[in-house]
Amino acid sequence: RNEKEIAIIQFKERVAQRKFSDSVIWDRLKQKSPLYNEDVVRTESDAEAVIYFNNNAVVDLGSSTMIQVFKEKDGDLKLSVTSGNVEINTKESSSDFKIDLGNGKVVNVNKGSLFGLDSTNGDNTLIVREGKVNIVANTGEESVVMNGETLKIDKYGNNKKLPITIENISSNQRIFLLEKEIAANVNIKMNVSNLDDTEIVCEISDSNGFESVQR
Repeated sequence: RNEKEIAIIQFKERVAQRKFSDSVIWDRLKQKSPLYNEDVVRTESDAEAVIYFNNNAVVDLGSSTMIQVFKEKDGDLKLSVTSGNVEINTKESSSDFKIDLGNGKVVNVNKGSLFGLDSTNGDNTLIVREGKVNIVANTGEESVVMNGETLKIDKYGNNKKLPITIENISSNQRIFLLEKEIAANVNIKMNVSNLDDTEIVCEISDSNGFESVQR
């Protein structure tokens, strides 16, 4: 392609697929494949990938995730998430990063931030682990989500702050045990607000589908 790449992609587990904006064919990506403006990328079940953008922003794609990458006329980089979950790291980024939620709202992820987004059936859950993000509606209304806060935006654009934020564990985080280890210590850092006397329950499972659960 004649245009300049805006990112490269590496897959951590299995492979990812890419579709050019002018094509209906899905291609299997090789390690360190270049990505271009308006490319669509998807990961299958149990597949994971990482996108490294030219501005040093890093986007971690979970399994069963579909996104589209953009470079706007002013040079800003933007991501659209159709479904699945992503983790965005702008701690080394040279500029802010945008996410189009598809409901008339755009998230500006500020430089120096760690941010998670889960998109399910048009509903988006935003988790700010470090830094802050600004949400701008097409009406001009703007809101801010700070470090340690979680915001749910439904498919109609309604906002609701959630009372619990897990600050130190991302949706795509994995912990690998060495051969001689039979367990790992996992510290959970939570920001809790407005729960009153509500009980918090932590569920643990050894399967992705949580078929068996320990409390």
